[in-house]
Amino acid sequence: MPKRLNKNYILSALRSFLLLTVFCFSSTLSGFAMRNNVVFQKHVQDFWNEQLYSKVNFYYSLFIFFSLASVFWLNQIYLKKSFLSENNRSGKIRFIFTSPYVWIEFAMISVCAFIFTLLPPFSDLIKGYFNVGYSLWAKRLFCLLISIPTLLTLDFLACLSTLNWWTREKKKKKTEAEKHPIVSFLVQLCSTVALWILGGYAIYVVVPMLYSLWAIIKVVVIAFFGLLLAVLAFWIGSRYMRIIHARRSLIKRLKVICKEKGSSLSLNGHPYRSAFYPDEGHHLLLQNGRSTIACRFISSPKNKTPLYLYDDGIATYAEDMVVAKHYVSEKYFFNIDGNAQKIIIVCPCRGKIFLKREDDERSVDVGDKVMEYKIYNSSGFLNAIERECL
Repeated sequence: MPKRLNKNYILSALRSFLLLTVFCFSSTLSGFAMRNNVVFQKHVQDFWNEQLYSKVNFYYSLFIFFSLASVFWLNQIYLKKSFLSENNRSGKIRFIFTSPYVWIEFAMISVCAFIFTLLPPFSDLIKGYFNVGYSLWAKRLFCLLISIPTLLTLDFLACLSTLNWWTREKKKKKTEAEKHPIVSFLVQLCSTVALWILGGYAIYVVVPMLYSLWAIIKVVVIAFFGLLLAVLAFWIGSRYMRIIHARRSLIKRLKVICKEKGSSLSLNGHPYRSAFYPDEGHHLLLQNGRSTIACRFISSPKNKTPLYLYDDGIATYAEDMVVAKHYVSEKYFFNIDGNAQKIIIVCPCRGKIFLKREDDERSVDVGDKVMEYKIYNSSGFLNAIERECL
């Protein structure tokens, strides 16, 4: 039994060595096919250079390796018998990492990668990324640090996919050995190698097409997001412009009324900029011989969206986003020296106003008093000033 097992391990090592040999052979021919495609040469020759050839062939070779590894695993008789045996109750991943055949292949991949470093696709990795500014040993070291983990990962995935295939095959009761396994293996291997080499000719024209497609996609994506940002900026900007326009119209009309009634009007702080940035204090100060009125602007720009005045001095309204609800808050309390009457002007005011306390809320009408503040909208405030009924 030990001699039989040793023989199986040796055959498994030779099989893995053959896998890497065929892999390098296929990669070499696929690279040759890319570089010598006379059919499409006049159309895309200016697109290619030696570095790009090397990069593309390296990545293309990874697909070749996965395909070849799958073919070799599918025809690994000893691994198949071990996996399908009645005593095997472990999971697939655990089985892979406890199988000596898998570890033999992992070891051979690492050894062959070191031996074949100067052959494609390992040499393609060096030429594509480390051809300038590195010593030969540094190039080989970088190549091994990248290629060995990559090939081991692909080999693991190929083995895992093979185990899944055998599992489905077992359920269909098709586990009988084929009459000519060697012939079947050679047919699969030769057809796989031939198809990947022919694919090298196609890659010569496919890659430029993909680059062109990617360039078009980038333009479309950039244009889409640019348009989206422009629409978003216009939407946000128009909303704030409505606020500024409403306040400017109110102030313009208020100046006319004050002039007619002999009152003085002065602006304080930033009544327009407060639509963007929070500030403190009042925005308007009206004075006549009898009284002083200090006014502060707050906004309720959302149509049919209520504005809530909390008794801690914060005004809040909801703003619906795509996937969530966002709350916009600003301070409406302010301090002023003297005995000035305090007015809150909701401008613009496109929804109802509510006073919100811990346990209840009530609707606020134009002219109602909330704590020491009277609440008005634009038209209500101008009407009250004209009638002198503040």
